[in-house]
Amino acid sequence: GVPEENIIVAKDYSDPHYWLDPQTYQAMGNIIAVALGERYPEQNKVLTYNQRVLTTELAALQEELQGELSELSSRELITFHDGFSWFAKAFDLTILASIEEEEGAEASAGELKEICDLIKEKNIPAIFVEKNGSTNAAEIIARETGVKIYTLNTMMDGQTDYFTAMRENVQAVKEALS
Repeated sequence: GVPEENIIVAKDYSDPHYWLDPQTYQAMGNIIAVALGERYPEQNKVLTYNQRVLTTELAALQEELQGELSELSSRELITFHDGFSWFAKAFDLTILASIEEEEGAEASAGELKEICDLIKEKNIPAIFVEKNGSTNAAEIIARETGVKIYTLNTMMDGQTDYFTAMRENVQAVKEALS
């Protein structure tokens, strides 16, 4: 069975993108290694070794990225995809608002005004869109408020490896909020 410390608890996060938190991603790896070890006991030694390597690499990544974000002047985000709550949790960031835009479900004028007002009230310097996502509402908000638009990657496209994508996400946040 899976050790209790490796069970992922969703807490208050309705966001299913839990791999955007390196510690949760590591817990996922533990669950997979245990399950595969039970199914293929002859591979248990290799699985255990690989999981230890992954655990070490993810712990180093977490430490590296926390260090990169230690000097931010703001820790508040406005995103255009609701898939970043785990990322925010992992790096002690706060998502003030998230607009989920899909084809046929664009943000209303009222929602855009609320975001613009929030940006002005909180003096937010940037907004974040999802890689390969719609930028229409973000571009309107940027024109109205003067904020810059940055891109974050949920890694849903399979184009970028985990470590590169996480470093790129942190660099985008660091550039936007330093």
